[in-house]
Amino acid sequence: MNRRTLLVGLGAALAAACAPKKSSPTAQDTIRAVFINPDEPALSAEHGKLISSLRVFYMPVEEGAPGIDPQFPFGDKVDVVQRALLLLGITDRLKATRLLAEAGRILPEYIRRAQLAPGKYTVPADMAAYFKAFDSGVASDGSFMFQEAHATLLRGANWEVVGEQNIETVLGMSGMWPMPNIDGKRPYGDMSYYQLDMARLLGEPYAIGADQSALPDEAKDARLAKLHDEMTAALQVFLSHARAAP
Repeated sequence: MNRRTLLVGLGAALAAACAPKKSSPTAQDTIRAVFINPDEPALSAEHGKLISSLRVFYMPVEEGAPGIDPQFPFGDKVDVVQRALLLLGITDRLKATRLLAEAGRILPEYIRRAQLAPGKYTVPADMAAYFKAFDSGVASDGSFMFQEAHATLLRGANWEVVGEQNIETVLGMSGMWPMPNIDGKRPYGDMSYYQLDMARLLGEPYAIGADQSALPDEAKDARLAKLHDEMTAALQVFLSHARAAP
């Protein structure tokens, strides 16, 4: 080996040693990548496993509406990533993190595609006490009568999903996951009088008066308000028992 070749080799080795080393992706990097990607992830069986174990909460904003608990998406005090690993049967923490973030992003599409027949279902045992705290429609034995109306409203709801514009805000909130929720101000459409939107989705609109405004109907108002109060439990039952083919 001549002197020139030796110097070139030493120079290359020195440059490689001095080059900044590429850092490994963090959990935040992994989550961020999911929400800045313009393409929505394709639903997979792995997403389904995670979605079926999600836990809901009631967000008391304006009219109030359900969503996925952003602090404990698998239940109070449950280690989020550890539970995801267990559900998926894997040991790769970043993969589990990515799949859970993707599950949050695609949840509204999952709800539109999944099917659950009307009937009596049981809420998860760890959620029974939560639903006893308000007029949720859950019976004392943990059962809930799921109606086609619940499914229609879940599919037609105004879902708020984290996106590129607000992912940094969520990542800046310690212990919070980017999970979706239904808009508490206008849960089912554009009307602040949310029963009008519910009635439209359910195919039973309010009668219209001569001035083109909805005529008062106290009985319908009360019935739809009760149905709205049941939507948090309906969402939990749907997530726990519905299934969607990938």
